[in-house]
Amino acid sequence: MSRRRLLNQTGETIVEVLFAIAVLASALGGALAISTRSKNMIQANQERYQAQLIANGQADSLKIYMSNNSIFSITSTQYFCIDKSDTAKTDVYTDLSSPPDGCKQDNGANIGLYTVSIKQPSSIFNIFVINVSWVSIVNKTNDQVELVYGI
Repeated sequence: MSRRRLLNQTGETIVEVLFAIAVLASALGGALAISTRSKNMIQANQERYQAQLIANGQADSLKIYMSNNSIFSITSTQYFCIDKSDTAKTDVYTDLSSPPDGCKQDNGANIGLYTVSIKQPSSIFNIFVINVSWVSIVNKTNDQVELVYGI
């Protein structure tokens, strides 16, 4: 009788267990891939948002500088940036080969070092192109934000 009871018992075979583990592993792998991609997209958006804030700050500084200085002596082929790291004064720097600290900004969250350059494409109109560039932490490539600003 005990031998008959052993033959009637049902259970999972090793093949069924391995198949269940494989399905579970592929589901977890897919969730991990989606999570990693989502994290990278969030990081890239944070970098771009920080660059946009820096460009907007440069546009505001440019507007204030233009309203306080009636003579603007930058040629249309020259790149420049506005250094407002010293709160007592605002300086315009045209030598961007070694830009001052006000033209390179880090938000303190290890997102990256942003370099600012501004160009006035035409001296006839008060239109400026503000460029903020950085090396992206996500994909280790150069990235940039350009803001066209008219005064």
